[in-house]
Amino acid sequence: MTIDPLTFILEIVNFLVLLWLLKRFLYAPIRDAITLRQQTLNHGLQEAETRELEARDTIEAYRRHLDDWNAEKAGRHHELNQELAKERDAALARTRELAEAERLRLHSLLQQELDSEKQAARDLSGRTALAMTRLMLERLAGSELDQALLRMLIDDLGQLAEPELAALQTAAVNHQGRCLVASARPLGDARLYDLQSALSRLVGMEVSCTPTVEPQLLSGVRLTLGDRVLHANLGDELAFFERSMTGGN
Repeated sequence: MTIDPLTFILEIVNFLVLLWLLKRFLYAPIRDAITLRQQTLNHGLQEAETRELEARDTIEAYRRHLDDWNAEKAGRHHELNQELAKERDAALARTRELAEAERLRLHSLLQQELDSEKQAARDLSGRTALAMTRLMLERLAGSELDQALLRMLIDDLGQLAEPELAALQTAAVNHQGRCLVASARPLGDARLYDLQSALSRLVGMEVSCTPTVEPQLLSGVRLTLGDRVLHANLGDELAFFERSMTGGN
C-alpha cells in the first residue's frame, strides 16, 4: 500500500482544522458550561451548607426553647405541687380544727349531760335525804324536845356576841319590848314566863311575849323581836337544810 504524501498532509491539515474547530466552537462552550455548572453546583453547595447551618441553628434554638419550656414546665409543676401541698395542709388543718371543735362541742354536751345527771342525782339524793330527815324529825318531835330546844334557846341568849346583843336591845327598844313567840305546840305559862324573864334580863327592859302555835315548826320555838329573829326549832332548821340541798338562798 502506497501512502500519498499529499493526501497524508491534507489529512493532517484536516485533522488540525478539525481540532481548531472543535476548540473554537465546541470545547470553549462546553468548558464554559462545565465552569458555569461547577459554579452553580458550588453556589448550591454553599447555599446548602448555609441552609444546613441555619437549620442547625434553628434546631439548636428549638432545642434550647424546648429545654427552657421543659424547665419552665418542671418549675411550674414543682410550684403546682407546692401549692397543692399547701392546700392539702390547709385542708388538713381546717379538718383538724373542725374535728377538734366538734370534739370540744361533743365533750361540752357530754359534760353538760353528766353535770345534769349529777345534778339530778344530787337533787334526788337531797330530796331523799330531806324526806328521811323530815320523817326522822317528825318522829322525834314532842314535848320533851320542845323543852330541850327552849332551854337551848335560853342558854344561847346568854351567850350572844356583843353586836348581836346590841342589835337585839335596839330592836326591843324600838318595838317597846313586844315579842312574838311561835311554837309547834302550846308552851304553857311556866315556859313562856321563863323565856320572857330571860329576854327581859338580856335586853334590860320589860319584854311582853305573845305566844302563837305554828305546827310546821315541828318542835321548838321561834322568837321575833322587831327585825330580829331567833330560831330554835326543827321546822326552820329543816327549811335551811332544804335550801342548802337545793342551792336556794
